[in-house]
Amino acid sequence: MNRFLIEKLSKHNSFPAVSILLPTHRTHPDNKQDPIALKNLVREVEDRILQEESKRGAEPLLTKIAEIVEAVDHEHNLDGLAIFVGDGVSEVVKLPFQVPARAQIDETFAVRDLMYAYNRTPHYYVLVLSEKPTRLFNCFKEHAEEVKVGKFPMEHGGPGGASGLDGGVGQNRSKQRDLARKAFVRSVGEELEEVMKLEELPLVVTGTEDFLADFKAETKFGDRLVAEVAGSYDYASPHELTQVVWPAVKDGFDNRRSSSMDTLGTAVGASKAASGLVQVYDAAREGRIDLILVEEDYRQPARLDSSGAIVDFVDDVTLPDAQDDLVDLAISEVVRHNGSVVFTDPGVLEGYDHIAATLRY
Repeated sequence: MNRFLIEKLSKHNSFPAVSILLPTHRTHPDNKQDPIALKNLVREVEDRILQEESKRGAEPLLTKIAEIVEAVDHEHNLDGLAIFVGDGVSEVVKLPFQVPARAQIDETFAVRDLMYAYNRTPHYYVLVLSEKPTRLFNCFKEHAEEVKVGKFPMEHGGPGGASGLDGGVGQNRSKQRDLARKAFVRSVGEELEEVMKLEELPLVVTGTEDFLADFKAETKFGDRLVAEVAGSYDYASPHELTQVVWPAVKDGFDNRRSSSMDTLGTAVGASKAASGLVQVYDAAREGRIDLILVEEDYRQPARLDSSGAIVDFVDDVTLPDAQDDLVDLAISEVVRHNGSVVFTDPGVLEGYDHIAATLRY
């Protein structure tokens, strides 16, 4: 799951847009219940579609839903599952938290749970440096999806990689290999910069000691690097990879939270900080936030006017113009403007009314 998928689903506006969400289970034998629960929801969707459409008119959509459901791998479920099917859309998303079981048929997809998962779960890239090939993964918590954007995955085509080393008299084969590897790592760094322009996330790098040393020397990702994991993971599956890197990522995020509090203190001293939901939300809408810090359990429903400005905070989310969680909206705006998000333990930001931010201007 990534921000681009959420944006794509959010922009969809065509009937019928089918959303199927259900809680799932990570382990056997509990995950044996999941296919049954999914088929029950699909049956509900089929009945409702057939009430709206003739059988002939509904057949293509029903066939597409059946094919997607049949392809779901329940052996590697997380805590929730979301399926979205509509005109030009067929998406299956596994979620790291449970969602209520429901089926929705509307002009738009039910994407709030995806937005919640994206905003509240640590996201990061894992770069697997290798000669064959170097791969990039977009990860949230212990789940990973390979990024196939631009030139990724990248093959090392120079000496020591796909092509052989020059074995002529007087040739320093070791030096050839080192120079070619450094050049390859630079090209990986350049391509990674392009990906970061689309979505900037904390970075974890894996590879042999030579590759890790070259990455530090030949690229400029120091401020975005949260962890390094030495080893060769050329052929590791996404699941195997996250099992290896996640402990280091957790430590890296802990260190990052501590550093972020120091950054916030410096910004407060320089009068380049905002605190409290009203200030932070307004700054987020203006694209002024570089870093937002939020207590992980902080939520606040609110009513907004037609321009998106705050009218008041509420407890009843069923009121007209009420939004379930203004905190999520603020986080979404920060992400949209390429800012960073750090979640803290409850109570850490009590002196800032549970939410704070450093400002670009």
